[in-house]
Amino acid sequence: MATAVVKKQTAKPKGRPKGTTVLLDDTKREELLNLIVLGLPVNKAVAMVNIAESTFYHWMSRGMTERDRLATIPNAKPKPEEKIYLDFLESLTRARAEAIAKKVAVISSAASQGDWKASAWWLERQVPEDFGKTDRQEIFSQSEVRVTVSMGELQEKIAKVIESRKTRSA
Repeated sequence: MATAVVKKQTAKPKGRPKGTTVLLDDTKREELLNLIVLGLPVNKAVAMVNIAESTFYHWMSRGMTERDRLATIPNAKPKPEEKIYLDFLESLTRARAEAIAKKVAVISSAASQGDWKASAWWLERQVPEDFGKTDRQEIFSQSEVRVTVSMGELQEKIAKVIESRKTRSA
């Protein structure tokens, strides 16, 4: 009589296969952060360093998850396997802030030298309630009739018409 031999299956290891390297090495990280400091959008920066955009956002997500975990647990230490992503997130935050600071310095310099467009641009973005572009559109006709349309009011009216038609058809 023949006996069947049953092999015990072991669970697959989680994470990357043993022996593979982490894409987020110091060189790639520095190249990527330098491009972010220059002001490149993420999709262009990751393409320059040959990383998938989804990988970049996965790294950010892991860093944010670890940051949130540390914020909720008093005296917690970063998990060793997550520290690289937490450090990346912190470096990325600094790189973005540095990029913004450099651009603001250029705008500020241009504005202080009398470039009114730089001043207007800065005011539009920093104080939009007073200097920002509004959602009002003025429409002129040949018969000198001026119509001012508020996009918010228009959206409300459209929503009411749609709702009334739904109730009529129901």
